Amino acid sequence: MATSDLSRQDRSRGLYYYYRHVFLNEIGFTFLADYAIILLGICLGATNTQLGFLISAMSAAGLVILLAPILFGGLRLIRTYVLLWFLRGLCGTLYLTAIFIPDRFSDWRIIFLLAGYCGFAICHNLSWPMKQTLEKSLIVTGECGAIQNHIGNIMNRGKLAAVTCCFILLSIPVFTGQRGLMLLCIAGITANTLSAWMLSRIRINERVESVSGNAFRSLLENFRYRNTIATALLYWGSLVLMIALYFLIPTFDKVSDLPFNRIFAYSIATAAALAAAGYGMRKFTTKLGNKTLLVFALLAVMAIGLLLTAMPSYTHWGFLMLTGTVAIMTTGLVSMLISRLLQECIPSVNKMGFTSILNFFGAIAAVTAGYGFGKAADLEISAIIRLPHTYSIVFAGMTTVAFLMLLCAMFILRESSSPQDESAGQLFFWPDSLKSALLMDSLRENARKPELEKLVLTQVTMSTSGLDTEEIRRRLKSPLMRVKEDLINSLFFCPRPELKQELIEEAADTESWWRKAAVFALGAYPGTDTEKTLFRIYNEESSPYLKSLAASSLARIGNCELLEELRAKLFSHTELDVETTLNLIVAISLMDKEGTHLSEMFKISNLCSSAKFRQHVLVLFSRRLGGDPGMDHFLYLENLEQYKGVDELIGEIISIPEFCSALPQLKSSFRSANHAYLLQWCHNLLEPLPLTGSLAYLRQGIGQLREHQHPSKDDTMAAVFFTWLLLNRYHAGQGCFGRG
Repeated sequence: MATSDLSRQDRSRGLYYYYRHVFLNEIGFTFLADYAIILLGICLGATNTQLGFLISAMSAAGLVILLAPILFGGLRLIRTYVLLWFLRGLCGTLYLTAIFIPDRFSDWRIIFLLAGYCGFAICHNLSWPMKQTLEKSLIVTGECGAIQNHIGNIMNRGKLAAVTCCFILLSIPVFTGQRGLMLLCIAGITANTLSAWMLSRIRINERVESVSGNAFRSLLENFRYRNTIATALLYWGSLVLMIALYFLIPTFDKVSDLPFNRIFAYSIATAAALAAAGYGMRKFTTKLGNKTLLVFALLAVMAIGLLLTAMPSYTHWGFLMLTGTVAIMTTGLVSMLISRLLQECIPSVNKMGFTSILNFFGAIAAVTAGYGFGKAADLEISAIIRLPHTYSIVFAGMTTVAFLMLLCAMFILRESSSPQDESAGQLFFWPDSLKSALLMDSLRENARKPELEKLVLTQVTMSTSGLDTEEIRRRLKSPLMRVKEDLINSLFFCPRPELKQELIEEAADTESWWRKAAVFALGAYPGTDTEKTLFRIYNEESSPYLKSLAASSLARIGNCELLEELRAKLFSHTELDVETTLNLIVAISLMDKEGTHLSEMFKISNLCSSAKFRQHVLVLFSRRLGGDPGMDHFLYLENLEQYKGVDELIGEIISIPEFCSALPQLKSSFRSANHAYLLQWCHNLLEPLPLTGSLAYLRQGIGQLREHQHPSKDDTMAAVFFTWLLLNRYHAGQGCFGRG
């Protein structure tokens, strides 16, 4: 059954049980394999070569993977998978047999241990292609990265729980040796059985594929692709890295003489580090891509490999454990990233054949590495070439393999979905880019929470990172989004030139819901293409509001051709809505470089009878002219409490002698609403001054306010404010106003 044949409900149910299988399996695997089997081998007197075989047996058993399609081809995948998992648990009983064999038959103890673990590994590897096929069936392509990360995190949690139990058990005096390891075997068999039962609950009709023709043909056909070659080489290399790092266990025992419970304490640290790395990297893989992260991880593995190689035998066990923890974490990251790459390379046809032959060669690489590293340690090659300790030669080999993998990742691997290397590197070296990646992850997590999504998106729009720009570009492509209008508006306040074309396309679409927002945002993007779009909207659009919006955006990008036409339209006595009127005022104030519109300031503020409209216009002019505090501050206080804004304004303006001397008259005139006196007083102060240009037009506007029969308190406050502004700047020697 193909992935597309599964309903969302079936896929969700399958993943529910698969996640629990993964957790229980990781517990069983930790008790029956991993560090436990190595420590059991050390307990039973295994040599380094035998330990090397134990370490590589799990991967070496991949040699039998080619038999999976032959033995099980055509059978129900889930039933076969469950059967192999039960058999895997039964092989653990041979461990118990090896423990009970007397010491005088030590060779047989090792034989039973190797036989049991080989059987365990064979069943595990026979089911591995089925695991890959099952995941391919349950995971939608677009969700592959997120689900693979989640599976990795579940595995890390399971391992952390298991190694914690191991540490606690082996710390009890009566269970420090073989007895404790025996109890771990029993617990591992139980956990393995429960994980098999979880598998049996998954309902899919997928069958084990039969390999038609030569199995090698599947791999060779896909080896035509550059990425398949690179991914296969990296996968085989990652197996060698993990085998080399498992030699840290005999290093702890034979070089540092650590007790078993401390070795499991080390495994707790590595499990916690892997879990933390899994959660952390989940936030960056989407933005950086697998390749960039892989390069950084391999560089770290090389550095740690060199450190382990050169570390003297008398190194404190704490420092050795810390170094080993970091080594396991970085190598685990490498394996996780390569696993993601591998999912993308598995063909949709003949999946079983491809994965089988891939693991066949991986098994050859693993058994060669395990035997070679173990034999090199037994022959004490490190001593021959004067390396610090017995296992230095092992870690030197690991460093070499990591270097070869780095070359492969840099020069062979290509990932079309990855960002440019320069942008990707910014995530590690620039705090803003790191913050952006975290914000992207937060956006995905809050996609179904409108309030939180809008809050996070606001933070995204305020950032200048290239990662944020790409996220906004993707969201602008959405046909329907709750916060899309806010997103487009934000592109005016925080311009991103890379997105200008998207805004032009949105503004040019006559049936777009967000057209008005796009026309407004174009006011921050000067250019010929922007002007053409805005002029076309102004000339062809019938909506007065949209025409005024286009005009204000033209003004913001420096085009002044429509000034006289807009001025005529503003005073045409045609019924215009408030938004249209305000847009025209904004456009005129920006286009009129000489400031002639200032002479009509109070005429404009009284185009509508609303006090809120009047205040809005006065604040708009105040912001264009400057001043600190601005007119909005005083009007706000006046709206809160009568005369509070007036008193604040008077307290501000008395810094000029002319106002200070008239303080009592100013206060009494405001409270008695004697606006005529206040306006005449302002006119008398400004009339003698030799003002030119925009200053003269502003004085003219203040003087014309005297002709109004009933000037409002807001207008009078504004007249006093602008009089103070003129005097203040005149005394300071300024001949013109900034744009504010």
